[in-house]
Amino acid sequence: MTIGTRCLLEVRDLHEFFEKWLGGQVPDSDQTFERFSVVMAPGFEMVPPTGKVITLNSLATALKQAHGALVSSRPPLKIEIHDARVVWSADTACLVAYEERQIVNAKTDRRISSALFREKSGTPHGVEWLFLHEVWLERGDPAFG
Repeated sequence: MTIGTRCLLEVRDLHEFFEKWLGGQVPDSDQTFERFSVVMAPGFEMVPPTGKVITLNSLATALKQAHGALVSSRPPLKIEIHDARVVWSADTACLVAYEERQIVNAKTDRRISSALFREKSGTPHGVEWLFLHEVWLERGDPAFG
């Protein structure tokens, strides 16, 4: 399986974890949270749509505290990944782009994300996240349909 294919699988599977973690559908335990921590590179950084750089430590702390935060969402939290594609890949690294849709309390927020990965053994798909950049996608924006 190519690194690009493995990265695309990682994007989908990690967002499925987020959906279950935030929705309280999985146990609040270090063992469960390892699904997140094992795939994040030590120097991982994220630039969310607000533009403020978030370090791995800050993200992990916030995510850990947010277990079950959306359990009362009606309908339940849903995270969908659309139009995922490999932008660039080499032997041991890959850049992917995708549209993420978060549906919370019947409201849909959409964002375009670019994620940089590199190979790492011992992870679910043999890759780890190095960097993530997200930009809001306005409702009705034809960029991704």
